[in-house]
Amino acid sequence: MIPAYSVIFVLALTGNTVIIYIVKTKPYMKSTTNYLIANMSVADLMMTFFAMPYSIAYLYVQSRWFGGFIGHVLCKLVQFFVGLSIAASVITLMVISLDRFFAIVYPFRRASVIRRISVTNTAIWLSSAILLSPYLYMYQLHKLSNGSYHCIVSFGRLVDTIAIMRIYNTVTVVLLYLLPLTVIAIFYIVICRKLWLRKIPGNPSQLNRRTADRYKRRTVKMLIIVVIVFAACWFPAHLMHYYVYYRYEEFARFPPYVPLVAFWITHAHSAINPFLYILLNRNFMHAFKDIFIKVFRGRQERTREPRCRTSWTNLSIIASCDNIGDVPSGRRNSWKFLPFPRETIDVGNCRDLNRVYLASFPEIIVQS
Repeated sequence: MIPAYSVIFVLALTGNTVIIYIVKTKPYMKSTTNYLIANMSVADLMMTFFAMPYSIAYLYVQSRWFGGFIGHVLCKLVQFFVGLSIAASVITLMVISLDRFFAIVYPFRRASVIRRISVTNTAIWLSSAILLSPYLYMYQLHKLSNGSYHCIVSFGRLVDTIAIMRIYNTVTVVLLYLLPLTVIAIFYIVICRKLWLRKIPGNPSQLNRRTADRYKRRTVKMLIIVVIVFAACWFPAHLMHYYVYYRYEEFARFPPYVPLVAFWITHAHSAINPFLYILLNRNFMHAFKDIFIKVFRGRQERTREPRCRTSWTNLSIIASCDNIGDVPSGRRNSWKFLPFPRETIDVGNCRDLNRVYLASFPEIIVQS
């Protein structure tokens, strides 16, 4: 399992770091949804650094730990951070679906608290910490008769421990799997229906209809994939927990590799998540390509047209480029660079903007 964990460790570390870097450094990626995606990447990085190494170590030492005050504290904290990263990632995924639901279905009723991203992220981490706070009590450091230390769940008697863990595991499955999966599925079904039934105003041309249909299919495909990946990756771990706490005799007869593969699939969700958004979201893909070019090809002059952003003013539409460095050097003197108002619309590249909108808006300013 070490090679398998090494692969998802590298992918999770790379993908989630790239997502955070993109949202932090790219001006056109600073939106509420993207900040939530970055927050989920932080949680997935925590899982990468805590859950994955712990799983590999468990293959060799199981629950064995080291003694002393430091061993006692780390026994609780490591298990707590493993659970915290899982809860934060799942809750963030649910909040993202809620944000998309209001943005598409009820754009004028969008909850203001979601747009206040610092409040939203704080609430996500605080609720995750509260849900996982029992870990700080239930994990205890025990010293056996042979002098070895073990970090295990203990509520005193074994019978009490099993009974309490059955209750807690049931609550966890409901709050971190069944409820999020149901909420996400319902929101995305409503979103897909809204997009599919939405009509283009006026008398749309055949080209506009095809463009709208492509957008609908791409969005629906992305939402379906997100739900399926979440359900498929987390189901094996919850199934193993069910057998551990309710049908342990059958669990004991499983081949050793079965629980290992089950938890590997769950941890792989942290590696799959960032690449889903990079591959299925055009803005993330565009930013990823920019990073790829800078890292592996250097800061060479771009041959393609720079992406532009447009914003409405009182009299005209003004187009300007994201970064003066994105403009071919031979044309820099002919471009106007203007500060962006708060509300902007990403329309592709400057050549398309000039061709599509110039006829309808003679006052458009693209070149001086």
